[in-house]
Amino acid sequence: MHSVTLPPTLAVTLNAPELLPPSQAQIQAHVEALLLAQATYRPVPRASQWGDRITLDTLATCEGQIIPASVGQGMQLLLQPGGEAWWEQLTGLKAGEKRTLNLPLPADHPHVPWRGQNAHYQLHVRRIEAVSLPTPEAAITQAYGPGEEGQRQLLDTLQQQNERSWRQYIRLQVGQTLTEHSQIDYPSEWLDQQLSQSWEQTDGPLLKARKMLPQELEAARQGFIHYPPLRAAADASLRMALVLREVAQQAGLILDKAQFEAQLQPLAQALQAPLPRVLKRLQSEQALVPIADQILLEQALSHVMAQATLHYQDQTYALR
Repeated sequence: MHSVTLPPTLAVTLNAPELLPPSQAQIQAHVEALLLAQATYRPVPRASQWGDRITLDTLATCEGQIIPASVGQGMQLLLQPGGEAWWEQLTGLKAGEKRTLNLPLPADHPHVPWRGQNAHYQLHVRRIEAVSLPTPEAAITQAYGPGEEGQRQLLDTLQQQNERSWRQYIRLQVGQTLTEHSQIDYPSEWLDQQLSQSWEQTDGPLLKARKMLPQELEAARQGFIHYPPLRAAADASLRMALVLREVAQQAGLILDKAQFEAQLQPLAQALQAPLPRVLKRLQSEQALVPIADQILLEQALSHVMAQATLHYQDQTYALR
């Protein structure tokens, strides 16, 4: 069993960071994404060189342990000078070739004992493609229109993205603040179960495809569920979910059928499929209950948001 005791009031007070306009780095990254989206690719039999797109399968280890989330399939990189320094080691490779790179982990790696330690990256090259990129001006015109109007539309799009991210950050901080002021107790095995399920959906299938031995798979799973950064993130997520479920219960929040289907209607439109077909598919994938639970948690968070107070640029706002 678990227990959750909410603070006497749900009225959270929060200091909000400044909402910034799009930075030059953000604009540059967005333009580069437009270039890649509009590029044409042609498989080539030669070795990789600067300007090519290389497709890789990856797996990294440190001190004999698989680094969680380093297991990848079909990762694509555009080899451009000025990118990561180690990309130079990806030139001269051919499709089907395997290579191991020994690279130090960054000084801000989330697992402190591994910072600066050498990681061994096992790479399997799947494909080498020559790339033809449009000019930045042509890419912007294609996406947003010509001239100054296109530039303005690009900036407006990035500003809207920043505003959405800023608002989502505020919601997350409100939820985290309420969680920090709540008393929560839950069985430790819940965390292991959650991380084990996460492994089965992320690293697990890719490692199984490599035909690893059962004992190797179990070692990888144990390494994943006991990886401190993942445990800390999963614990924070689980605690907030328990708090928001308690909020929903105390506030009498209920997700009825009409509300649930209304929330799924945008998904059906995006898939260009009738809602009943989408519901049937989600039911077959056993996804209906988790989705309904997540929608209810979002409603509970909105209930808390309605009682929060925000300090922003020397002003105080009620988020009602």
